[in-house]
Amino acid sequence: MQRMLGIVVTTTVLSFMAPAASADERRIGRFAVDTLADGIYLFRPADAGSERTNSLVVERDDGLLVVDAQPSPAAAEELLRAVARITPKPVRYLVLSHPHADAAGGASAFPLETAVIASQGCHDAIADAGYDFGAEARARGGNDFKEPKRRIPTVIPVGTLLLDDTKHLVRVFPLPKMPAHSVGDLVVWVPDSGVIAIGDLLFPSRALWIKGGDLGNWIDVLNGLLEERPKIVVTLRGPAEDTLEMRRTRDAVAWIRGQVQQAFVDRLAPGIMPDRIMESPDLASQFGPEVPRPTLRALIEQAVREVQEFRRRHSIS
Repeated sequence: MQRMLGIVVTTTVLSFMAPAASADERRIGRFAVDTLADGIYLFRPADAGSERTNSLVVERDDGLLVVDAQPSPAAAEELLRAVARITPKPVRYLVLSHPHADAAGGASAFPLETAVIASQGCHDAIADAGYDFGAEARARGGNDFKEPKRRIPTVIPVGTLLLDDTKHLVRVFPLPKMPAHSVGDLVVWVPDSGVIAIGDLLFPSRALWIKGGDLGNWIDVLNGLLEERPKIVVTLRGPAEDTLEMRRTRDAVAWIRGQVQQAFVDRLAPGIMPDRIMESPDLASQFGPEVPRPTLRALIEQAVREVQEFRRRHSIS
């Protein structure tokens, strides 16, 4: 993904060989397991309403690379048991896509010898006791959420980290524009199979969590990812898919930004902009009916803040 980064980076290359893998699909324990490519598996919740989230597993000669740790240590232990049903290899790398509990809450259940990879922003957030690690989990799942023990990442790529072998070259890199969804978003890209894991940059029905994020950066990031033409997009929730939902999410966020920009041109007071945009008949065509109204309002209010700040910086009256 060197084009999207747009910066010169120092690259670390580690070389290994990868074994062959089964191409079947199955249910193992609490997880449905999809084989995305030879040696690349998506573990996702088998039951609706489960607290579990998705984890991508890439099989390597010397062990496994897992993307995202599940929301809790208990769910992570279930994941590790399910993974062991496919391969006895140890987990050598755990990659955290962002510093929210739904992606990183189960990290403490992984073996101590597993190297935990994350962006600098993710590392700093998890290491900060004052950072609200579980804000999104509580908002989506209720106030019964209890924060698990945090595990501090130990490998912090400055640019692209290359994990090479004869079967799959894996690129791990923090996003060049942050925050997008969070202060520490990171992407895992397997170019030979076209698989990309992007955490919560996409969400079912476009019910995006924006607290601590930035919609302008989010649009830029999705545009950059689309330029790479991935074949299979893996997110924290839902089945793997192509890039159509990535385009729809980008367009929906851009629509909100456009509505806010027009409202400023029309000289509406910022305080009434969210109400006006929430009343738009076009809103339903951009976001699914399952998206909670407070979530939509939060997205619009964030767009108002961003456009207002842009106009202030550029002295636009």
